[in-house]
Amino acid sequence: MYIITEEDVRNIAAEITGGKRFAVSPLYEVMKKTSYPAIRAKCRNTACLRNRAVEDDIFQDVYISVWNHAYRVLFTDEGLNPDPGPFARWLATVTNNRIRDYIRDAVGQDERTEPHRLSEDGEDDDPLLRVAAPEPSDERDRARELLVAAAGRVMGEGSSVYIDLAWLAHMLLVLTEGAERGRASRMVARRYGEMTLSEMYVAVVRGIRTVGWLRISSAALGRMKRRLLEKSESGAVYGTSLFSSFFMKKGGEASVSDWVNRVNGRIRRDLQAIRKED
Repeated sequence: MYIITEEDVRNIAAEITGGKRFAVSPLYEVMKKTSYPAIRAKCRNTACLRNRAVEDDIFQDVYISVWNHAYRVLFTDEGLNPDPGPFARWLATVTNNRIRDYIRDAVGQDERTEPHRLSEDGEDDDPLLRVAAPEPSDERDRARELLVAAAGRVMGEGSSVYIDLAWLAHMLLVLTEGAERGRASRMVARRYGEMTLSEMYVAVVRGIRTVGWLRISSAALGRMKRRLLEKSESGAVYGTSLFSSFFMKKGGEASVSDWVNRVNGRIRRDLQAIRKED
């Protein structure tokens, strides 16, 4: 087992504060030697997590969480605490807690969805989604199918990640709280405005997992998480930026409404293209 050193702590602190540039992320390197082996071992010994894609999902979730909150662990009022002990214990706690979250979510999904079948190489038989057992309503099932397809596309390669997150959050509020479109836009702006994009992503995905039939693939989730680690034109990592920092001058609520309409238009064009191909 790798033991985190004082040099590791100093390099991680320099990285997250922007005080030094590294060819390879010190935080990523340390986590690949500590968190990832723990995640891999737990996944391979837990039936509901026995999937390489899940290992990567958990690791990326832990990485984003640690990146967002490491400053508060590493620094005190007196400055940097280079002692690796507190950071190592905190990292282990974050890792174990996220593994438990995935186990709880996996058990909950298994209770309300059909068994998830994997091909012999461990990949999803269905590359897009896993849906609940069908209910006797063709029209409703078709609407759900289109919405799941749309959500999968939004979490893929589309517009800016903050715009796509706004659409997902908007969709979730309409589905789970019955909010009409205008009110949902206001709620998105107010509820998520002071979250970082990574925190918003975690909150939205947890909400999506409460909707039994709205199961997004690991591949789509992974694409969104990779986008959160990219840098904006200003040089800031998207995931560490506040959602409200992207609002247009005319206000957060108006911005969210415009963004949602923009994504809806893009999805509509995609679906029309698919119908023409069929």
